[in-house]
Amino acid sequence: MNVKKTLVSLLFIFSFLLFTPAVFAQGVTVTDDAGLFTAEEIAELTDLATDINQTIKGEVFIVTTTDNTQDPETFADDFLREQIGNDNNGSVLLLDMAQREIYISTSGNMIDYLTDSRIEQILDSVYEGMTEENYAKAARSYLTMSQSF
Repeated sequence: MNVKKTLVSLLFIFSFLLFTPAVFAQGVTVTDDAGLFTAEEIAELTDLATDINQTIKGEVFIVTTTDNTQDPETFADDFLREQIGNDNNGSVLLLDMAQREIYISTSGNMIDYLTDSRIEQILDSVYEGMTEENYAKAARSYLTMSQSF
């Protein structure tokens, strides 16, 4: 009788493991090396980005830094490439506090959605939050405006 219970238990455990859907880890949406966001703001921005990612079939990122020595465009392009690879769908907002620069890099089909003129509109809105030192507002502007296009 104990052998039968053990066998049934093992079959149950095996079937549970076999039919449990795989969950894949998602990349980090907010890389806040400059410490501009609270934990709550990072969670809010990540949730907003997750919704956007499902809509655009790509990934959006935010990265902050205080020690970048590269050209902001090069830094943002390299960061995006490291996150999603070459030519995959995505964009990144760089808040470079050392050089006092903001920059948006795009890849894949995001290049078609976020045209230069749209990026300028987004950056204008992001700049408003930056001048108020409301960095979460700046990042939310990037995310919500990216989704609207």
